[in-house]
Amino acid sequence: QIISRMLRPKFAAFLDKPAFSAEAYIPHTKPGTNCWGMMCQHYSWNLAAQQIPICEELYGYHYDAIMRLRLDANFHHEISLPTSLDTIYVPAVEGHMKKPFNPAQMCNDQIAIGPRTLMLQFLRLLQHYPNFIRDKLLLTPESVVHHYLRHIMRCDFRTFPLAYNLQR
Repeated sequence: QIISRMLRPKFAAFLDKPAFSAEAYIPHTKPGTNCWGMMCQHYSWNLAAQQIPICEELYGYHYDAIMRLRLDANFHHEISLPTSLDTIYVPAVEGHMKKPFNPAQMCNDQIAIGPRTLMLQFLRLLQHYPNFIRDKLLLTPESVVHHYLRHIMRCDFRTFPLAYNLQR
């Protein structure tokens, strides 16, 4: 009620605790990876994918492109992409690692930009965790995103240069 009175939103979503269990996936996670945190992040992506069409209908327009990013990302320059987004683009370097990934195994999990249809599919990554186990994937945020894009969505994602860091 306080939010409604102060902000007068047209749409508000209140999230319940996720109804999944990370315990089954912990044995498949790379040591040092927070499996619960990774799955909560993907749960929030899934919620965003559900809310985007609701907001589009509410406000009467559809997005051409969608950008998924961490809110603590601090960009060092403008984002420069092709004018026609035909696939999903991810930065070549992770903000906190300062080194490129092996593109055959991993990709940036912190930022992704792409056309609406591909991004709505991308944001629904959480429901594919059983496939990651079936495919014997060692779970890290970067390997999960790469495997999902390349092998489940069969998306020929591309990288682009983006200098940024995380304000943790």
